[in-house]
Amino acid sequence: MGYATLDSTLAFPNNVPPSNSSILVIDTLKSEGNFLIHHFVINHLKANKPVILVGLSQIFNHYFLIARKLMV
Repeated sequence: MGYATLDSTLAFPNNVPPSNSSILVIDTLKSEGNFLIHHFVINHLKANKPVILVGLSQIFNHYFLIARKLMV
């Protein structure tokens, strides 16, 4: 769905974390974690799961354009 290599590494069922779990994305100055946010949002949307974004680091249009590039 999102990034194939990351999907295979995480090995979540249907590429979506279990519904009773939470994921905290923390990045450093050396590498940003934005691609993880995109990955999880895209996988959830493709699996018809609800998504709530709180405290966006970018404007909403940024996420909209990324989703379009990933064919969502």
